Amino acid sequence: MIGLNTRHLTCQTGIGQLMVEFNSSQEVVTLGLSFFVVGFALGPLLWAPLSELYGRQVVYLVTFMAFAAFNAGCAGAQNTWTILILRFFGGSFGSSPLTNAGGVVADLFTAKERGLAMSLFSIAPFMGPVLGPIVGGFLGMTEGWRWVEGLMAIFSGTVWIIGILLVPETYPPVLLRKRAETLSKMTGKVYRSR
Repeated sequence: MIGLNTRHLTCQTGIGQLMVEFNSSQEVVTLGLSFFVVGFALGPLLWAPLSELYGRQVVYLVTFMAFAAFNAGCAGAQNTWTILILRFFGGSFGSSPLTNAGGVVADLFTAKERGLAMSLFSIAPFMGPVLGPIVGGFLGMTEGWRWVEGLMAIFSGTVWIIGILLVPETYPPVLLRKRAETLSKMTGKVYRSR
């Protein structure tokens, strides 16, 4: 009887729903979270150097588009392996904003103002762990695990669209390179940035 009650309670969570729907063990289903965290740890190894080469704006827009797509893919997944793979890539592409935000703060603020700006920015990542379990728990219990992933896809897609409209390039070497290219086209002379 205790086993049945535990099984019933487990089925109310996202992990429990995945276990029942895909007939998987708890260890296999928990790998989705583990792969997301591994992707979140490995993604910065790629996004930080790319933001130094191509600028912050391009990296943000490409990675947020991919993050939204991988979240949407998870919402429609038909087997456990798809979820595991998409969660890994979702984590790696989703790590870009956290990785490159320090660079954007450094680009926008002087050394004197940077401490306050970074401390204010640091408040934002704490809202996810605070609001996530509340919203995800309620949505998971009422609508199911697919809607939790769907909400993440909707939220990340909305942030991506807002980013397209509002996020400018902030990295000075990229801005200077673009300015040199524009001046070269306008004047016919060759301008190079250093």
